[in-house]
Amino acid sequence: MTSPTTSMIYRTLAGLLFLCLAVMPAAAQQEQDYTEEQYKSYEDIKATADAAAKVDKAAKFLKENPKTSLREHVMAEYQTLIVNLGQQGDYTQIITLGNKLLAGVPDDDFTFAAMAEAYSKTDNTKGFAAFGEKAYASKPSAQLAHALARAYQQLGNQAKFVQWGERALAKDSSFYEISDGLTRHFLSVQDMAKAAKYAKMTASSLPKAETPAGVSAADWKRATDSYYATAYYAIGISAYQNQSYASAISNLDKSVAYYKRNDTAYYHLGLAHWQSGKTAPAMLNFAKAYVIKGSVATAARQNLEKLWKSSHRGSLTGINNVIQKAEQELK
Repeated sequence: MTSPTTSMIYRTLAGLLFLCLAVMPAAAQQEQDYTEEQYKSYEDIKATADAAAKVDKAAKFLKENPKTSLREHVMAEYQTLIVNLGQQGDYTQIITLGNKLLAGVPDDDFTFAAMAEAYSKTDNTKGFAAFGEKAYASKPSAQLAHALARAYQQLGNQAKFVQWGERALAKDSSFYEISDGLTRHFLSVQDMAKAAKYAKMTASSLPKAETPAGVSAADWKRATDSYYATAYYAIGISAYQNQSYASAISNLDKSVAYYKRNDTAYYHLGLAHWQSGKTAPAMLNFAKAYVIKGSVATAARQNLEKLWKSSHRGSLTGINNVIQKAEQELK
């Protein structure tokens, strides 16, 4: 998982603990609503040095005493322990102790966030996703939705990736790798309206994006070229389907400028130019789609021949000149 997101979760935990401690009066100063036995249990929990034993006792106390004000103080003992373990980087222990606490308090938001953080730090993507969703339910944020989308993408759960990706982008449209992933997904299921929607987010957010830490300038250029190529391709195909041929040509031209081996982009450029009455560029683009020898090669060759014959008295003589030009431009 990404460190900015996990750092955000940790700051949330520390903030929750600070707020809890700041507003909490001392137990002795509160109006007494607990028994002597309950207070002794609390004192015992407070004095217990062993972390596992402390949390076992805390979970038992919290389960058996749902109404006493001492619950806040018992929770503070537990939360302080968890935050300290986070500062020490002992995330395995946080997972162990979190599960113990949830046995007594199965709906504790603080523990959900702590467990999400710990599973993230230990590269347990499934664990992060499970507890990240619980943490999001209590404290939604664009960053956490983004992290969940990336987690489900890594797990290969496309339906969950789409769900959390759309949720993240609804809060913050600058997550270009998420909008790119959604663009590719909706292209694959041929939902061009949604593909174009997220493609436009990618094209809009990339100019403001900074090179990620640890990524070379060359690698970043390769990555952004791919993002732009996909974005402009989706926008162009959507425009073509909406019969906006000038927009289709403009965006598909941009797409192949970033990636020149996209045969379907050239094929649709050929169609868009043809629909616009521009025979020469239509033939050249059909020739490029044919030369690449991809899935549209046969259809591209047929259209190229049809256009060539229509302007050469039914003859194919000279058609190889267009094909050779296409080959040169693709080098």
